[in-house]
Amino acid sequence: MDSDENSPDSLLKNILSSNFTGLSGEIHFQQGKLLHDPILRIVNVIGKSYNELDFWLPGIGFSKNIGYVGNKSADFTGTVIWPDDSKLVPKGWEMPTNTKPMIIGVPARTAFEKFVKVDDGKHPGQKKYDGFCIELFYEVLTVLDYDLIYQFDPHNGTYDELVHKVYNKTYDAAVGDITILANRTTLVEFTQPYAETGLSMIDPVKPESSAWMFLKPCP
Repeated sequence: MDSDENSPDSLLKNILSSNFTGLSGEIHFQQGKLLHDPILRIVNVIGKSYNELDFWLPGIGFSKNIGYVGNKSADFTGTVIWPDDSKLVPKGWEMPTNTKPMIIGVPARTAFEKFVKVDDGKHPGQKKYDGFCIELFYEVLTVLDYDLIYQFDPHNGTYDELVHKVYNKTYDAAVGDITILANRTTLVEFTQPYAETGLSMIDPVKPESSAWMFLKPCP
């Protein structure tokens, strides 16, 4: 077969020269566009069956009565059935409420209190949360387009245990100086890192005379 017949230009030419009637109606192009405006039938697939929702016409929109193209509709005239046979449009995730706030774990025992610090509050059982990570969390809340109902919960275990509590749904999320490790990323998702970690070396100003100094551990 000639290689020219397999070229993109040849394929486009063959498509534009199509003239047949398919499932969606007549397929015929003129000046690079379909000669007839297609009327698309919108259906809602439910298991192995479906129900008809509406018709869609180019430049017109949704119109149940295709004989009157001036009937422009913004919504489906049919009823959309969502999973679990629900007729309510899902939000994608359940918004927390005052009766069921989002529980956010916070490490209570940290080595760097500048990042996270948990102290006792003025009243018994009350906790005070402070530090860079907490302040950053408060700042993120100001840019959300909705009110996030949440509740901090101090975590007295290890950081790995804190990550597992998010993984097993004990906590909805966690806020703190949690290092992003490969094994942790297989369990939970992290935000973009906002603190840089790295290796440092401290050398004495006056070197020692011993030739074996490099074998001594740093403090």
